[in-house]
Amino acid sequence: MASLAGGFPGDDQLQTPCCLYHLASGHACDWWESLLLATFDTGHRISALLATPPADCNLADGWLLIQAGSEKTWADKVFKLADDTREVVSRHYDSARPKLWPWPYHKHTIWPRFRKIVRAAKVRYPGGHCNLFHRVRRTTGSLIDQHGGSGTRHLGVSEAVFRKSYCDPTFTGGAVHLLPRPTPPPTLRVIG
Repeated sequence: MASLAGGFPGDDQLQTPCCLYHLASGHACDWWESLLLATFDTGHRISALLATPPADCNLADGWLLIQAGSEKTWADKVFKLADDTREVVSRHYDSARPKLWPWPYHKHTIWPRFRKIVRAAKVRYPGGHCNLFHRVRRTTGSLIDQHGGSGTRHLGVSEAVFRKSYCDPTFTGGAVHLLPRPTPPPTLRVIG
C-alpha cells in the first residue's frame, strides 16, 4: 500500500478503501474520511461542504455552519458533528487555509476520484456521479426520517421533493408495523 501521509488525495492514494473503513491513517485518508463523515452528519451537498471555510467549523463545541450562499434554501444552517467526525476533521484542520476541505483540482474531478474509492471498497452503487455523494445525502435523510426525525428539514427540501428523490423505501420499510394484527383464536385443550 502506498503511503498516504502528506499531500492531497491523488490517483495513487485512492487505491484502497481506507477512507471508508478507517483501515489506514494519513493526511489524504483523513481528508476523505472527514468529508464523508461530515456529509453523513449533515446530509449536505458536496459543493456546500467544499465551500466551507475553517472558521465555520467549531471542533470544540462540535458544530459546522453551512452558509446561506452555498445552500439552496438560502438560509444558514448549523449542524452538530458526531464525535468521530470531529476527531477525524481535527487531524487535517488548518485555520490558515481558505477552505476546510480544500480540493486542489478541477471541481469536476472529485466524482471520478471518489468513484475509485467506492469501487476499491467494493461498494455497489447505481453509477453516475449523482449516485455517489448524493447517496450518502439520501441515506442520511432516510435514516433520520425512519427514526422519527424530519429528513425534510435536515436536508432542506420540501416534503414532495424528499418523498420523490430522497426517501429510500428500503430504509423506511413501509408502515405495516402500524397495522393491527389479528390475534390467533385461543387454543382449547381438554385435560382429563
